[in-house]
Amino acid sequence: MLDNITPRCLRFAKADHAGRRFWVGLFFLLMVVLGWSIYSDYGFTRDESINRQRGIVTINYLGKLFNWPDWQNIDPLKQDARNRFEELSPTEAEHGAVFESASAAIEKLWFGNEIATERDVYRLRHFLIYLAFVGGVFALYQIAARRFADWRVGLLAALMLVLSPRIFGNAFFNSMDIVFLASFSLAANASLAFFLKPNWRLAILGGLWSAIAFDVRNLGILVPTLILALIFWQWLIRVISRANNKELPQLYLKPLFIYLITFIGLAILFWPWLWESPWERLWQAFMVMAHIPFELEVLYLGNIIGSFAVPWHYVPVWIAISSPLIYLPFFVIGLGFTFFTFIKSPFLLGPNRVQLQDLFFTALFLAPIVAVIVFHSALYDSWRHLFFVYPFFILLALKGWIWFLGKIDSYIFFYRASIICFSLYLAFLGVWMFKAHPFESMYFNMLAGKDWKSHFDVDYWSLGSQQALEYVVRHDTKPFVKVGSVSQLTDFGGSRLMDPTEYGRLYGVHSPLLADYMIDIYRTNPEPFINSKNTYVPYHDIKIGDETIISIYKNQLNPPVPSVEIGEKIEFSKAAKGTYFLLGIGMADRLGIGWHYPENWGTWAAADKATLLIATPSGGKPQTLTLEMNALVSPKHPIQRIEIRVNGGPTQTFVLNKSVGNMITLVLSKQKRPTNYVEIEIRSLDRVAPQDIIKGYEDSRPLGIGIVSIIFE
Repeated sequence: MLDNITPRCLRFAKADHAGRRFWVGLFFLLMVVLGWSIYSDYGFTRDESINRQRGIVTINYLGKLFNWPDWQNIDPLKQDARNRFEELSPTEAEHGAVFESASAAIEKLWFGNEIATERDVYRLRHFLIYLAFVGGVFALYQIAARRFADWRVGLLAALMLVLSPRIFGNAFFNSMDIVFLASFSLAANASLAFFLKPNWRLAILGGLWSAIAFDVRNLGILVPTLILALIFWQWLIRVISRANNKELPQLYLKPLFIYLITFIGLAILFWPWLWESPWERLWQAFMVMAHIPFELEVLYLGNIIGSFAVPWHYVPVWIAISSPLIYLPFFVIGLGFTFFTFIKSPFLLGPNRVQLQDLFFTALFLAPIVAVIVFHSALYDSWRHLFFVYPFFILLALKGWIWFLGKIDSYIFFYRASIICFSLYLAFLGVWMFKAHPFESMYFNMLAGKDWKSHFDVDYWSLGSQQALEYVVRHDTKPFVKVGSVSQLTDFGGSRLMDPTEYGRLYGVHSPLLADYMIDIYRTNPEPFINSKNTYVPYHDIKIGDETIISIYKNQLNPPVPSVEIGEKIEFSKAAKGTYFLLGIGMADRLGIGWHYPENWGTWAAADKATLLIATPSGGKPQTLTLEMNALVSPKHPIQRIEIRVNGGPTQTFVLNKSVGNMITLVLSKQKRPTNYVEIEIRSLDRVAPQDIIKGYEDSRPLGIGIVSIIFE
């Protein structure tokens, strides 16, 4: 029998237990120190601001509900004052916010009433996410140490989780999947301890962590469900075997009641969104979980497919190619023996607590995977939505590894060679992670083959956009650079964590026609970027080893940006300096924004929206900006209305009633994040063709406002 095999590495004298506290304490201390030393290396990712907003809104809601003035507008960035869940989108509100709320509260306590920078706020969040991960690693340690009756095996399980690059990399920014992995592991550990030794203290602890896991993601209900199933299984075995049935109810009845009441009560308490209508909103949350209301494209095995159309083997393949290779065969052995034991003697599992634990691990690993296959759930971004099953993958792999060592125990050479090889592979993983840092989350093993980006989504989080943007601004001397994205869902929010002086030189555009550089993270586009006019050339690649994960392309046609002085009159006529600052000349038909080609007097706006992007003047900070504008007015069209917005500030509306000589002076307010450019967005509310309002004038172009010149003062 598997469970009777004990390899020599697990045979030790009682004195060997003396080092447990020291080595376990040292391991987790080193984990915290490691996280503290590298947490600031990770960039900003796509969903971070959305997840954070859930916590901010929840705390603001509580502050308003209980009339706590200091907790009614807690955002250190002063960007989000919402305090009603109805102000969130349905998919935001219907995700649990227990971690996000705690994180938002810590932000408030950490920064006080000061206005913080995005860089500081998100770096603090990254460390908090990592601390949650450390808690999950500790839970796995305890589960493994209990199951295998050896604290050293518990530490090995913890080490195997830490040396899983894809999981470790996500542990610094993924507040959805990694925090759920951690809370799910903590819930499984506490609930399993309660099952093995039912008492009111463990019942409360198990119910508490199960409620927290549920309030991170409602799939956390799986843990108490399986605990109930294990208790029922024990009762059923006793009925079938005609054993004493009175002992089990006496053992479990009161603790189980406490466990369930604690779970249900705290699950509602920790999720304020549920308070107004608990059962109705719980149903809504489960419906959102079962049917994600949006679809994305994914690159899988070289093919682009919809997230609702992924094949049944999507999750097994992703687990196989993104888990450390050496774990896989031992996982298969551990899983196989668990099934073999159950099929051979299912009714012996009742009294066998070790085998019941293995059955519990197997169910926690397989049930979610089988569910997404059977119900055709939408999946995207690898298998990240199922990361929470990975600790139980490791537990089954450990079972296979210990069985293997027991089988070769009498063959000293092979026994020692196996341990050395396993240790060397773990060391190799550590070295790979060191070299790939901070892109550990993009790990693939050799089963994925070469040229990852041609077969799978690699940087689906847009994690590397920060490094790409930093490379651009550090190698381009222009006052500002315009950057666009090739890939679906590339998020240049990574610039939020950059040095402010570097961030201030970046301007994001939505088309290669406007950009100086294009960045490609190869999300759902495995082919290299080629624009229709071949104006872009490869500029720089960011790599992990020989694998390209991000490419930067440079536009050869963009001229240098001229400098501007305070008090200088910048004109927008043909060949004048101002034409360099017109965004999208002659591109309105393709882009829906932009300007006509400059004329002898200046330039007409060619769309409802037209933008000027001007280098910040040298020689001091300008206080005002004066624009000289022409308007298309006539007796038939006596006024022209425009809206002007500078640097994303408030919109101002103006009414022009003269054909020429319209002067508008704007006061330049202080920017939250200073930039090396001034963005002037002009919206023409009454575009009209000259031929429609001026008799005998043959010009069919719908014209907006005309820009003649500007002066900073």
